[in-house]
Amino acid sequence: MDEKRRGVRFKLNGEAEIKRAGKKSKGMLRDLSINGAFIAINNGFEPYDDIDIQITVRNDRKSLAATLKGVVSRKDGEGIGVQFTGMDMDAFRIIRDIAKLYAEDPTKIEGDIKRLNINSAIR
Repeated sequence: MDEKRRGVRFKLNGEAEIKRAGKKSKGMLRDLSINGAFIAINNGFEPYDDIDIQITVRNDRKSLAATLKGVVSRKDGEGIGVQFTGMDMDAFRIIRDIAKLYAEDPTKIEGDIKRLNINSAIR
């Protein structure tokens, strides 16, 4: 399968709450990039579902939380891949800060940010 990801992904553990059409489910954030995430969840979300996502990542120094809009890009037996489709400036800054904390090479995150079409992603 061809790699379709546009951003550097990095592994981390966090919480995710997903909402769609009145349905709310909790899952575990397994990886993240500036453009998307993989969430371990087993509750009926399907590819092309538009979703609202609340992610929370905690470490010994602080807790970071962001609310985003996304679309389910894939589903497998372990969870769903999500592409972010909208975020406000605060959420963007939080995702950027999380990326810089957890990425193996934080300088690559800056390249992803430059390639990201900010006007289309940020509400």
